Amino acid sequence: MQYAQAMPPVWGNRLHVSDMRHPRDVSGLPAAKSHCYDVVEALPRSLAMRKALTLLIALLFANLALAQNKPLACQVDASAGLKWKNGRWRLADFGDRKFVLVLSGDTLTKESVASTFPVPELSDKSLAPWTSCSTDNVRGEIRCWVMQDYLLIFNPNSNHGGTSMMSGATEGNIKYRDSIAVEAFTCQPY
Repeated sequence: MQYAQAMPPVWGNRLHVSDMRHPRDVSGLPAAKSHCYDVVEALPRSLAMRKALTLLIALLFANLALAQNKPLACQVDASAGLKWKNGRWRLADFGDRKFVLVLSGDTLTKESVASTFPVPELSDKSLAPWTSCSTDNVRGEIRCWVMQDYLLIFNPNSNHGGTSMMSGATEGNIKYRDSIAVEAFTCQPY
């Protein structure tokens, strides 16, 4: 008899809706478990929805991690080029030098790229306003131009890159021309 009293009234083969407890009604549960019950109910029930939610959360954290600036200590491995001397181009070695690039997300900061190129006539000004970078997602490379005269290419996967300074080749001044140079460099996080 007690079992029959615990069951909701039945009309025909159907339960009466007013006698059924709502799934979110936790009034009969202890207070400590009501919060847990709500959290469990809020989770997606299907496996596909859970996987999609997990992937979405992982992408969110990955984007947050990429948004941080990562400084890289770089050193020129080899350099070569030409210097204009006495009205002729002469082979020149530009030596090794060190510089810092800052990786920010999937690109480099304009300030770090601009400071990579020594431009004596503009040493007191920032070249960042004349710097632009783009990312080649197919090759995984970042290409940056400074004043459209200087090019830097960097691959953040291999931490290798190169620079070129070619504008001196097009100048018409016989007495003075900018050097033409290429450099290969390697970077490492610090």
